Amino acid sequence: MVLAALLLGPVLGARAEATPRLDLDTTVDADGAYRSVGRMVLPFPVEQVARVMTDFDHYDAWAPRGQDGKDPGSAGYIGQLIGVRAGPGTLDLIYRINLLWPFGSSGKSITLATEVPPGPAGKTSVKFTLKKPSFVTPIVEGVFSLSEAGPGQSQIQLDCRMKLAWFLMPFFPLEAYKVHVAKRLETAMRSFAADLSSP
Repeated sequence: MVLAALLLGPVLGARAEATPRLDLDTTVDADGAYRSVGRMVLPFPVEQVARVMTDFDHYDAWAPRGQDGKDPGSAGYIGQLIGVRAGPGTLDLIYRINLLWPFGSSGKSITLATEVPPGPAGKTSVKFTLKKPSFVTPIVEGVFSLSEAGPGQSQIQLDCRMKLAWFLMPFFPLEAYKVHVAKRLETAMRSFAADLSSP
């Protein structure tokens, strides 16, 4: 349930003229997993975007933004993403459970395994999977990918799947997933784009 609450609960000088459009579709796959696919076209060359996408040590600067409880939108979240820590082949999502003692907690982490497979020139992808699947969340996986969209432009795509235990499904239908999880993915993509736009 913590993972569901978090994600599921992200420099370079150029500045975008307008907020890039984000298209996000959320559906249910044949195996019952929820799938969210978000796409954005960014006014930056693929080389710049790829550097930020694969700089896991820098994820802590952008991924928690809008999800860490420091803004009005995320202040009411029960699960708040307060940091990201990179390790060899892993990303730890550091979270806070925003409840009164003894139910609240802070500084716990969920570990994702990461992989950057080789690809053709102009295309980059980062694959991530839940390092220790559980009975409650047997599947959490995704691909953060990048391709050229035109001269000086890049398209990013975040394709994520999450499957919950069968007994949680009546309490977490697709519409609830869109509100509580897919919204977090949208926030992460917008934070990534904003980080690229920062001077």
